[in-house]
Amino acid sequence: FLLSLVGSEMCIRDRCRIITEYSVNNQDCKGVMRNISQDGAFIESRHELAVNQQIAQSFFFPNFEIPIRSNSKIVWIASKGFGVRFDFVQNNESRIEP
Repeated sequence: FLLSLVGSEMCIRDRCRIITEYSVNNQDCKGVMRNISQDGAFIESRHELAVNQQIAQSFFFPNFEIPIRSNSKIVWIASKGFGVRFDFVQNNESRIEP
């Protein structure tokens, strides 16, 4: 796991390699989540996006058959991708508040 500082709070992030599909500006894209927490994730991607852009994304946890869908907000940009905060997360059965 990783520790990162979000605002004034410490956040535990789990390293991962989860393919995520996301849509931004009516364009479908793919990326790889490299770490994830309850509140957000880092997505490795070649697409140039901007802070505060909204994306709709979906992904599968390993050994989990139901896709997780999230409306997410880009909160920071890096040379190899971007960080998102989950605005809300839901699977096909229920809504999960981050």
